[in-house]
This record gives sequence, structure tokens and C-alpha cells, in this order.
Amino acid sequence: MTAWRAYRDGPARYHARRALRKREFIAGWRARSIHQIALEHNARTEGAVVPPAIVELIATGKIIQAVKELRSANAGMLLFDAKRIVERLRDELEHG
Repeated sequence: MTAWRAYRDGPARYHARRALRKREFIAGWRARSIHQIALEHNARTEGAVVPPAIVELIATGKIIQAVKELRSANAGMLLFDAKRIVERLRDELEHG
């Protein structure tokens, strides 16, 4: 029975490990790209600083929270400006 179980579970374990490696790779790539988007935005910005944590909020779909965090990170920022920046970053995340 043990040999049969090892034979039966072999491919499943292999594919589970492979899927885990793929998820880890995608998570690492996504973290690098989020940080890169934040750096690129800060380089071409019109005075607003966007931390990578705010880009992560945008990537997870928490747009309202991202606008609030952006306004708190940049003192005196108008709501309209924060919404515009968040929308631009969201479009950049969606379309590359």
C-alpha cells in the first residue's frame, strides 16, 4: 500500500511544489514591479511622493484607502489631485 501511495502522490506533490514556486515567482515579480512603478512616478512627479505601500493598495483594489493614504503622505494635497494620481497609477498597473 505504501508503494502505491507514493506512486499515486508523486505527480500531485510535484505539481503542488511547481505551483508554489510559480506563485512565489509571481509574488516577487509583482513586488518588484510595484516598487518600480512607485520609483518611476516619484521621478516624473508633479510634487507628490507615492510610497510603494500606496501602489500596493491600488494593486489590491483598495482605491479609497489609497487616496486617503496618499493625502496623508503629502500634506496639503487636494482630493482631486490625489484621485487623479491614483487613477493614473491604477491605469499603469492594469495596462503595463
